Amino acid sequence: MVKPDPALDYKLGKKKDLSAVLVSDEIYTDSGKGTRPSAEKLLKAFKTEDPAEIAEIILKKGDLNLTTDQRRKMMEEKKNRLLLILLKHT
Repeated sequence: MVKPDPALDYKLGKKKDLSAVLVSDEIYTDSGKGTRPSAEKLLKAFKTEDPAEIAEIILKKGDLNLTTDQRRKMMEEKKNRLLLILLKHT
């Protein structure tokens, strides 16, 4: 479980402190149900049982579900960058 805005900043390389991103140091297979994987499954999938290492792997290689506000903000930023490019070339 992660905090949405810090997680996005971490994923984009803007934030380096993993502890500011995580809600807890537990790894879940389904956070909604509170189910956690066995140590054997963690070792098989990640070659470690360390929650911090696993969280880092998941954040770097996995997909991040963005909130509606995050998607809206990213679209607005992209639109503004495109407008600046167009203005420079006219």
